[in-house]
Amino acid sequence: MLPLPHPSEAKYDARGIANYFLDKAAAEGVPLTHLHLQKILYNAHGYFLAYYNRGLFWQDVQAWKYGPVVPAVYREFASYGRSPIDGRALVAEPTGFKFHPVRHDFDASDIAFLDSIWEGHKRVDPLRLSAISHEPGGPWEQVAKGKDLGAHKGVPIPPTIIRDYFRKQLTKRAAE
Repeated sequence: MLPLPHPSEAKYDARGIANYFLDKAAAEGVPLTHLHLQKILYNAHGYFLAYYNRGLFWQDVQAWKYGPVVPAVYREFASYGRSPIDGRALVAEPTGFKFHPVRHDFDASDIAFLDSIWEGHKRVDPLRLSAISHEPGGPWEQVAKGKDLGAHKGVPIPPTIIRDYFRKQLTKRAAE
């Protein structure tokens, strides 16, 4: 198995990818909750690792009590609770006085990838995506098993575990 490049070689900030999905949701009138967004990000990162052997974003995915979470995105949108998100992740300008949405100039191939993930996940019930992310033998279960994952006691899920799991999913789909 090929080693993974260092996380700093990932191109994007997870908050910018979250904003991309939120923009898609707003344009299409699809309400997107924090839970749904987290699961879409997790799947996007997993499939990107499986296809390209590098992370889609440089932040860790962590095993939290209720599943895989990208903490940087959690902090941005936790205040929405179960309500649809109508804001965007923000970053301060160097002066610190103005904020603007986190954005990236995605490559055309990355836009096609993100759009494919969006199309495949936007209408899937977030609770279904959550259940899938808790599958026996999956990355979250491998890391969380036997650990006390009380509120915000995240344990990083190694990208190699995520990659290998999603590669197995791709192999299963190809065999069907």
